[in-house]
Amino acid sequence: MRNRNCAARSGLTSRIGRGARGSSRASPARMARLAQQSRGRATWRRNSSQKNRTGRTTGRQWLMLSASACALSVGYLVVADPHDPNTVMPVCPTKIVTGLDCPACGGLRLVHDLLHGHARAAVHDNLFILLCSPVLMYLIWRQARAVSLGEQARVPRPLAYGLAGAALVWMAVRNLPGWPLTPTSI
Repeated sequence: MRNRNCAARSGLTSRIGRGARGSSRASPARMARLAQQSRGRATWRRNSSQKNRTGRTTGRQWLMLSASACALSVGYLVVADPHDPNTVMPVCPTKIVTGLDCPACGGLRLVHDLLHGHARAAVHDNLFILLCSPVLMYLIWRQARAVSLGEQARVPRPLAYGLAGAALVWMAVRNLPGWPLTPTSI
């Protein structure tokens, strides 16, 4: 009785079929195999990149969208030069409001210089992001892996506070008068 109720709840009654002598009762081994197969399909559906029942975008779709946007952005930086003031690039809101360079200012120039093999210019554009990039790439990889598995990956508090504190110190230091590592321009 327990196997039959379990099969009815999971929607397996139509797939059970008739036994060897035409009875409607399936063997416990067959019931267990069918339930295991059904669980595997339910897991696949839940983790698939299709929209869920509410019509919302899943984590894998956001991951693919983010990866596509990053690839397009890097492709644009291969062709366009952020050092040129006539090139269309986003403007830093911190720079507009306060007139100071934020911790990420020079990041686009840094990526452009690295893509074109200008390491010395990349150091001048943003040393902080250059030094923190291995940690940031690890965190991005870790988050992407967690999203693909349907999990969450939290940044450890000491690391988050350390990066935020270092970013604030970098913002203060890079805006000192006479600081030698200023972003390069044409």
